[in-house]
Amino acid sequence: MSSEYIPVPVLPSGALDPSSAASRLLATFLGGRRAETIKAYHEVALEITMIKGLTEDAVRRLASLKTQIAERFDTLNHQITDTKQDILDLNHQITDTKQDILDLHTKFDEQRNLLLQVLAHLPEKP
Repeated sequence: MSSEYIPVPVLPSGALDPSSAASRLLATFLGGRRAETIKAYHEVALEITMIKGLTEDAVRRLASLKTQIAERFDTLNHQITDTKQDILDLNHQITDTKQDILDLHTKFDEQRNLLLQVLAHLPEKP
């Protein structure tokens, strides 16, 4: 297939170039057709053009939605990562607090034992 047909040459106004093979083929195809047939072809062509425009618009909107959704997922992934880090930090703080409590229990036990030893050495009241 010759590149002369792909894409079909058009004038700046959007009309087919009358000297192009596509224009001659179309003239041959439509030649001798009744006016009603040509009008029906024209209406079908307009409908196809509208459908093409609507489809292109829908594709653009879908592409935009895809981008927006991807950005939102990226944001959510960052938020989830940050939240996981916050939870890890809290777990470390809890572990440190538990260790502090254990240390306090140990000191309390040591002080209790010391106090019991001191009490054991004191004379009893008469």
